[in-house]
Amino acid sequence: MTDLTRGDVLAERYVLQDPVPSDVHALTCWTADDQILGRPVHVSLVSGPHRSAALDEARRASLVSDARLTRVLDVGDVDELGYVVTEPHVGQSLSAVLASGPLDPEQARAVVGEIATALAVAERRGVHHGHLRPEAVRLKDNRVHLTGLGLDGALVPHEGELTRSRADAVGLARLLAYMMLGRWTTTPPVPEAELADLDTIEGTDPHLVLLVRDTLTTRTGGLRDAEQAARDLAPWDAIDVPEPQLFAPTGLTEATEDDPTDTKVTTDMTPDTPPKPPVRQSVRAVPGSTGGRPPGTPPPATPPAPPRIPVRRTSVRGAAGAAAGGAGAGAGAAAAAAGAAAAAATGVAVGGSAPAGAGAAVGGGSAASAASGSPSAPPAFAPTGANAGTAPVRVSSRPATTDAAGSRPAAASSAPRAGAAVDDRPALSFDEVRKNPQELKRFRFNPTAFTLCIVFVLVVLGVTSALSELRGGFPNPFGQATGERPLPTAAEPSPGAAAGPTATPSAVAPVIASARQLDPDGDDNEHPEAVDRAIDLDPTTFWFTRTYKSNVYAGLNKRGVGYAVKLEQASLVSSIYLSTNNTGGKVEIRAVDPDTPDKGKALFSGALQEELEITLDAPVETEWIVLWFTQLPATADGQNRVELREISLT
Repeated sequence: MTDLTRGDVLAERYVLQDPVPSDVHALTCWTADDQILGRPVHVSLVSGPHRSAALDEARRASLVSDARLTRVLDVGDVDELGYVVTEPHVGQSLSAVLASGPLDPEQARAVVGEIATALAVAERRGVHHGHLRPEAVRLKDNRVHLTGLGLDGALVPHEGELTRSRADAVGLARLLAYMMLGRWTTTPPVPEAELADLDTIEGTDPHLVLLVRDTLTTRTGGLRDAEQAARDLAPWDAIDVPEPQLFAPTGLTEATEDDPTDTKVTTDMTPDTPPKPPVRQSVRAVPGSTGGRPPGTPPPATPPAPPRIPVRRTSVRGAAGAAAGGAGAGAGAAAAAAGAAAAAATGVAVGGSAPAGAGAAVGGGSAASAASGSPSAPPAFAPTGANAGTAPVRVSSRPATTDAAGSRPAAASSAPRAGAAVDDRPALSFDEVRKNPQELKRFRFNPTAFTLCIVFVLVVLGVTSALSELRGGFPNPFGQATGERPLPTAAEPSPGAAAGPTATPSAVAPVIASARQLDPDGDDNEHPEAVDRAIDLDPTTFWFTRTYKSNVYAGLNKRGVGYAVKLEQASLVSSIYLSTNNTGGKVEIRAVDPDTPDKGKALFSGALQEELEITLDAPVETEWIVLWFTQLPATADGQNRVELREISLT
């Protein structure tokens, strides 16, 4: 892990930014950026012999949702390097907040009460912190943020406590004493003299002092878990803890009246005069600038367009506009000159009469303007009013003719370019074009009809196949013709049938209704909140016992612990299937009442396996199935506890 540097990419996703100090020896922490979601994250790189157990605890912690807990976003392994990605660590650590002195006792109660409430939420899902300390608690905007849920405790196993719930309760009491005294206590049991200063704090609630003393000076007294701590500390005030000032305020420097070189710091940011509006200046408006022109000069003329390659087009809009007349005196003159040139060059004329406006335009036009090649007005659209439909568009190879008045009709457009092809198809009037626009469109393949035909054929084939199946009848599910196996009737009883009425026993399949944990020699607290996880048909969840130092409960005077399932009704059980995270140990299976788990005949006795299927010598009718663990099995990381993923009966 020491080879990683700033800019390295972890798991092809997280770009490492800055290293973050960590007080857990097996963790190397970085701030990082998530390249996929574009957000900042906190990355903890995990090493050491407890790496697998720590990653497993972090995955469980990712299922806990509480605003006071730093959320786990991703857990994984890359080249035997474990990593845990969480939300960024915000605010200041509790040790930084207390650098200026202890907190008010009621504020200490409020902070620890919020932490206890968050841990109670995690305990309901079987997740504990296991390593509470000032560096794991952060404050921002008077809100508590707890980091390292599950992960820190797995890397720093707590010694001297029976359960992890008790370890969290002791950690809460040590945090409470730390915020009131300003110093971290020694490992419990703490000497009475170390807590003597609690009595000298003014305004301290005696119940608060008694709670700390009972928890830290004994091994079993005081708080048992986080939920009890939240109940005993309630109610508490809103958190109002000033955050430490990391930087002094800065400002501008200004000279004093006595000495211009002597400066003083001022925080007055108000300007003496109102700011002037910004002045914007266009580069194009500055005379003499590259590409500019003096103000008031017209824009430069648009350069002529390059000659285009002749393309054959049939434009109805242009032809119809020519038949409808010109659009102005200048445009009419240009059109007349262009039309005459076109008629002389190619012999193409446009038939029909032009409106009077067009003739006037030709008469008043200028030959110079026509010859100069000035761009003419765009052709008009379809004729309207009385002229609508009376000006058919015709393209003919005959020379242009004059009308009765001796004037040539207006040209449809400017002179055609050299090499332009002539369309000899029959002429269409505008009304015919408007009624039949498909004449002007290129043929395009429309797949709709083809697709509908294919769908229709498939539907017909499907209906035909279904009808044939119905006519042929359904196949015999037993694979044997009905005539080959005669059925007994009332007149012909089956051979070997006893005389008189016969009662057929009805076999009821076992259905699990509920489950419970068994700890008759202890406090009956083998994680009762998790018992349903072994019967929820989800192999990713499991019921688990507490972790013991000895697999035979040495020094605790226990016969064992157990797990019992209750059926909906008394049923015949012939086989039992167990899915666990364990190997070894010893389990005894009985069909007895859970109040006497070690009484009666054992249906099975042996070691656990990850997948264990037990077939009974003879089916047994029962309402309870009890698993009694006289010797605890081991988990993958060597811990002495039972982890039962699933149990099923047949």
